[in-house]
Amino acid sequence: MNTKNWIRICVLTGLLAWPAVESYRLYVAQRQLEASLLLQSQVNGRLQIARLNHNQTTKRTESPVSFQKH
Repeated sequence: MNTKNWIRICVLTGLLAWPAVESYRLYVAQRQLEASLLLQSQVNGRLQIARLNHNQTTKRTESPVSFQKH
């Protein structure tokens, strides 16, 4: 085979393989998005629990007497 045919075969192979590569990249990006959304929801849940715990502890430690200057 001459060089032109090899070049044609390489270009044709590249054109046929390109959609497969892009489909795989899309698949990986979707999995990463799912993982990051799951992590975000877990962190938000922990943050809400921490806020509730903080609010409960501050309500318990507040003194009923306020210190005001007369």
